[in-house]
Amino acid sequence: MGLNKHKGVAALIALYSFSLLFLCIVALIALFDPELKLSTLMRDPVAVLRGHQFTGLVSNVGILLWAAAVSICFFSHVLYTQSRRSAFLARFFLWFGFLTLVLLLDDLFLLHEESSDVRIPKIILFPFYGSYLILCMRNFWRLLSKRESILFWLSLIFFGVSVGIDSVVDAGVVSLPSNSTTFVEDAFKFIGIVSWAGFLVNISVQTLVTSLNKSSEHESHEMMGMKL
Repeated sequence: MGLNKHKGVAALIALYSFSLLFLCIVALIALFDPELKLSTLMRDPVAVLRGHQFTGLVSNVGILLWAAAVSICFFSHVLYTQSRRSAFLARFFLWFGFLTLVLLLDDLFLLHEESSDVRIPKIILFPFYGSYLILCMRNFWRLLSKRESILFWLSLIFFGVSVGIDSVVDAGVVSLPSNSTTFVEDAFKFIGIVSWAGFLVNISVQTLVTSLNKSSEHESHEMMGMKL
């Protein structure tokens, strides 16, 4: 009991320490960048820019889906880390959790956009995504090759189409109305995010149910052995 109590206190201290550290970093950003007010960093973008409340609706829902997928991955990683027999799944959710977190930050802060002040060039970021995905496929092919992983492959197709449309339009190969291009490109991207999040949620639920069923069977066998 005492050990669990100390762990709970340590977790609370870590939680609030992180919160205070984050707020201090925000304050420092406002202090060193005269163009940014502290209130600008604290308030909602729609309120700051005085836009319509539904501005960025699809983008915001996409961010929520990224965040849900990241949470699922790291939560599952912590669960499977407790068991040596689940080391493969623990690594899987850690690898995909990290990649999903990077994708979330990229989408949230527009890290690869030309208009961004803090920008990572596409020539660096996109090869990173490609190389990391290849490593994931190589290390977790046993899982990705199963029928349950169809959403993973569909997400890659949708993301690929979205990036392809963006590249073709930017290169001037095809000239389309701005609104139409934005809608089609972001629609494929959104469906890709839905597929990606659905894939990770599906794998997490299925593997967890399988683990619980095996645990229940093991307990049943132990109970029968005790009765005999």
